Amino acid sequence: MNASIDLPGRSTARAKPNGLIVFPGALGDFVCFLPTLKWIADRHRAVPLELAMRSDFADLVFPREPAVSVRSLDCHEIGRLFSVPEVLDARIVENLQSYEFIYSWLGAEDRGFRSNLESHYRGELRILPFRPKSFSAHIADYYFSGLADGDSAPEAPAIALQPAEVAWRRALWGERRLAGKKVIALAPGSGAGSKNWPLAYFEAVAQWWVERTGGKVLVLWGPAELDHMAEPGHWKETHVVHGLSLGRLAALLAGCDLYLGNDSGTSHLAAAVGVPTVVLFGPTDPVQWRPRGKRVWILGVDLACSPCGLSVSRSCNHRRCLAGLSPERVENLLEGILAERLLDKV
Repeated sequence: MNASIDLPGRSTARAKPNGLIVFPGALGDFVCFLPTLKWIADRHRAVPLELAMRSDFADLVFPREPAVSVRSLDCHEIGRLFSVPEVLDARIVENLQSYEFIYSWLGAEDRGFRSNLESHYRGELRILPFRPKSFSAHIADYYFSGLADGDSAPEAPAIALQPAEVAWRRALWGERRLAGKKVIALAPGSGAGSKNWPLAYFEAVAQWWVERTGGKVLVLWGPAELDHMAEPGHWKETHVVHGLSLGRLAALLAGCDLYLGNDSGTSHLAAAVGVPTVVLFGPTDPVQWRPRGKRVWILGVDLACSPCGLSVSRSCNHRRCLAGLSPERVENLLEGILAERLLDKV
């Protein structure tokens, strides 16, 4: 893959102009942004791209020529754009002028940021809100509509795997004796606790999977969940995995037969690498946030109060939208997927 980490403080000299894309989202946002990023790359085929975003997302940038470089959103050049225009130094202005175009989903509501770009940059400029004020369609369609005015609908996100990460996964499969077994990946966490299906329900599905298929269970933990959700006693006969780079996580997911998780960035990643993906929704709206892919199933409970949004769900005193979704209902869906042989590799 032609992605590299671009550290702050390097020389601004370039052989030819680059395009700058500024995107502040978390993992799920970035996966939904990938079709728009691909559209930009196709439209500017001869222009190297610089992406200012979370640097750990570099693993997920699709291969292309010229190479894509990634810099952190915290770099000096981006941070200084939030200062008042009168103190914007010459080096930053020179850096701005080196770009052929700048598309930013950061700073639309910040007067200093907008003023700096509009005053000191003369190329093609788009500054777009990161979150729409009124947009009822999918978030991927919102990102796409900001640039591709009147264009066709965006493709589903797709992530190319790196050969080194695939080799790592094969070694892991051998080490943990997963080869030849039906493997389900469970991701019981998310970026917000109110989006999480009860942990005991995930445990019940894990036990069902082993008994039903004779297969194996991978339990995936992010840093936020390790301290309070991953007690070893909960996960007998499972393989707990944590601390992976996104490239390795993508390769691991692609090697599984099935994925089950909450509305989370990991669920979007699973769908984007093509693993059959079952996602459980409660307070958030699947119309706007469901992962997109060829084999994605959404489950939830049909309640008058759902979806309510995260701000409301944090004070909810019943959480029936998730607690009312029984393990048996999820297992019935998985049973149907097994019966229809929908887990066969494509």
